[in-house]
Amino acid sequence: MGIREELHEAFDGQDFSNDALLARVATQLDSSPSANSHQWAAAIAAMLTITLVATLLVARAVRDGSHGAPTPSGQISKCLPTHNTSPSSGGHASITEYPVPADLAYLGGITGGPDGSLWLTAQATNTSNSMIVKLTTSGTFTEYRVPTANTHVGGITTGPDGNIWFTETYIGGPASEPPQVNVAKVAKLTTSGIFTEYSVPGTVAELGGITTGADCNLWVTDSGSNKVLKVSTSGSITEYAIPSADSQPEAITAGPDGALWFTEYSAAKVARVTTSGHITEFPLPATGDSFEYRPSGLAAGPDGNLWLTEEGTWPGGGPGQVARLSTSGVFSAYGVPTTKLAPGLSLLRDTGPRNITAGPDGNLWFSVLWNLDSVTTTGVFSQYIVTAPNGQVSEVYSMTAGPDGAVWFTGGDSTNRRPLVGKVVVKAAASS
Repeated sequence: MGIREELHEAFDGQDFSNDALLARVATQLDSSPSANSHQWAAAIAAMLTITLVATLLVARAVRDGSHGAPTPSGQISKCLPTHNTSPSSGGHASITEYPVPADLAYLGGITGGPDGSLWLTAQATNTSNSMIVKLTTSGTFTEYRVPTANTHVGGITTGPDGNIWFTETYIGGPASEPPQVNVAKVAKLTTSGIFTEYSVPGTVAELGGITTGADCNLWVTDSGSNKVLKVSTSGSITEYAIPSADSQPEAITAGPDGALWFTEYSAAKVARVTTSGHITEFPLPATGDSFEYRPSGLAAGPDGNLWLTEEGTWPGGGPGQVARLSTSGVFSAYGVPTTKLAPGLSLLRDTGPRNITAGPDGNLWFSVLWNLDSVTTTGVFSQYIVTAPNGQVSEVYSMTAGPDGAVWFTGGDSTNRRPLVGKVVVKAAASS
């Protein structure tokens, strides 16, 4: 259906042809036979058409959900993406890995960018320089050195302004350098490679996760000062103290209710913070045993709930759990399967799961030791072994839903610790 046909349908069958618009405007003009009256009518008709088409496009965007994620009131937030996914009906997955440049010693966080590329945090080889790396879906790397030396780059996300935002914490320079106070920054990088850094108040900040909120601000966890930070796109920072002392906040995500949610590893809680800074904490259910679970990764699921990974704290680690958390604070846990054969290894028991993300297939994907696993919103697990190019198993660090419909991940070779990056494509089972 064309634009004029949609206008005809949307506005009660009115005629929006050029002649009809021209005649409609002409009747509103002075009927004196001036030389330019017809030109005025044509110009106003054109402007009317543009206005109506713009109105139609906005209505179409809202109808199709392309204007952002819904907020609790049913309004649309232009700062959050929408994800039109449905649970996978089964099948198998293919894993593709891409050669990592030799000057990169470590790849950490990963996020999908506004330019259709993947953006990663990295550490350079034999230096203390952190990097932000752009990776196209065809495997081409472009490296950008973070301006401040001797920093560890933590979380990374796409901001509401179309820039790549990340956190950095000073880790200390060579022994030959004089001691410095702890310096933490929240920074942004344009897709063309221009950095801007914003210093965080205080000297004990240790920044972790970062995400975009429904209020069009960035939100950051700070385990050093036990706070969550709200950061505007112009760099203004507001701090909110977490009620539980030494809670060790880690992952943070925008919730389906318009608030921000984050994990408190040491406090064994998940917390909700409103965009005005009110914090509510939800303790993980007690196990009744001699060990407990600690929350690590956190993501908003396609089912309107939060999903988190939980590490077991008994000696040796694991087995862990993946839990569903409603916005009213109700937990439902699913134990991660604890046995799997890996190439060249004896039977494994998966240790605690870590990072988690919503996949393009409608499932949740998470990292568990040498595995990249997924779970449906009803608690059905699928497990995959990730191997390095040399055939050794690899640890998976972080993952994200890519712009190409794949799940992209970073990791490291378990033998020589070389970094790796790759993607998983889930192929639906053939219909009978």
